[in-house]
Amino acid sequence: MNQKITTIVLPVAGKGVRLMPLTLNTPKALVPILGKPLLFYLIEEAALSGIEDVLLITNPEVRPAFEKFIAEMIPQFPELTFHIY
Repeated sequence: MNQKITTIVLPVAGKGVRLMPLTLNTPKALVPILGKPLLFYLIEEAALSGIEDVLLITNPEVRPAFEKFIAEMIPQFPELTFHIY
C-alpha cells in the first residue's frame, strides 16, 4: 500500500525578523543564497522528487512578492502546479 506523495506544503508566512536587515524588503524564503532565492532550492528538490502541487502559505503583507516569484517559476517548472494561500 504505497501512496506517492504529490503535494508539498511550505509555510512561508514568517517575517524573518531574526534575519534583519536582509528581510527588511524581502521575505525570508526569498532571500538569495548563491544567487537564487532559498525557496527556489526547495521547489527544485520537490520537482526532482515527483511533487506535482506546491502550496505556499503566506501572509497578506508578502503575498505579492510570492506571486511574482511563482510567475517566474512557472516556466522553469512546468510540471508543478502552484497555489498561494
